[in-house]
Amino acid sequence: MNFSVLVLSCDKYLNMLDLFFKYYKRFCNLDVPLYLSLEKADYRYDGLDIHVLQNETSDWSTRLSKSLNQISSKAVLILLEDFLIEEPVDKDELNKLADLINNNDEIAHFALTPVPMKNDSGTIYYERYYKRHRYGRYKTTLQAGMWNRSELLSVIKAGESAWEIEMFGNMRSYLSRRDYYAIADRQLKPIKYNDGFFCVQGRLNEAELERLEKKFGEDFHVEGMETDHGVMVRDRRSFVKRVRTRLRIMGYGLRYRIAAAEGKTLEKT
Repeated sequence: MNFSVLVLSCDKYLNMLDLFFKYYKRFCNLDVPLYLSLEKADYRYDGLDIHVLQNETSDWSTRLSKSLNQISSKAVLILLEDFLIEEPVDKDELNKLADLINNNDEIAHFALTPVPMKNDSGTIYYERYYKRHRYGRYKTTLQAGMWNRSELLSVIKAGESAWEIEMFGNMRSYLSRRDYYAIADRQLKPIKYNDGFFCVQGRLNEAELERLEKKFGEDFHVEGMETDHGVMVRDRRSFVKRVRTRLRIMGYGLRYRIAAAEGKTLEKT
C-alpha cells in the first residue's frame, strides 16, 4: 500500500454517493484502502470495501482533520463526492505521485487539475506538473489531489469551511517549506472528472447533468436534489459584509507574508 483514498462527503449529500461510487467502481477501483468521511450515517456499496469514518461534527475542517488522523498512509488521494469520474484513471501516474511523496518529505501536494493562478517558471517537473509559487493562490485547492497527509493537517484550522481552507489554508501554506505542484495540461489529468461542477451549492448543474447523460446514456438525477441552470450563484451578502470579507482576506494574507519573510514555519504535525 503506497497511498489511501479519502472521499469527503457529509450526511446531507448521502444520496450523491451511489452515483459517485458507481463511476468510481467502474473507472477507479484502486487496490488501496478506501475511506469515506461522513458525520453519523453509515454507507455501503456493493463490490467496494469502504471504510466509513464517522465524525459527528458539522465543522468541515474539524471533520477533515479527524478523518485524516484515522488514516495511516503518508500519501492520501483526496476526492469529493461530486467528482464524477468519466474515464479509466491512470493508476501508474497515481502510484508514481504517491511514491514521490512517500520518498521525499519536501513535497506537499500534487493538484490533479490545472490551477490557473501564479505558478513558478514554465519548467515542467515530474513530466506533467508546474511547481506552484510560494505565494500562489489556491495551492490548498480541494480539487482532486495527492497530498502529503502531514502537510494537509498542518494547513487546516478548526472552524473553517471548505472554501476557507482553500483561501486561508493557502495563506498558512506560505510558511511551509514543502513544494506544491499542479498539473500543467488538462489532457494529462490522471483522473478525468468534471472538476466538481456537477453539484454547486447543493443543486445539480443542469448543463452538466445533461452532458453526462448524453455521454453515458444513463440517468444522473439524484433523489432529493434540485437542478439549477448554471454554476454561477449570485452573492447575496450585503455590500458591508463583502467588504469585511475582502479586508479579512487581505489582512490574513499580509500577516502570513510577513511571517514567512521572518522565517517562521508551519508547526510540525
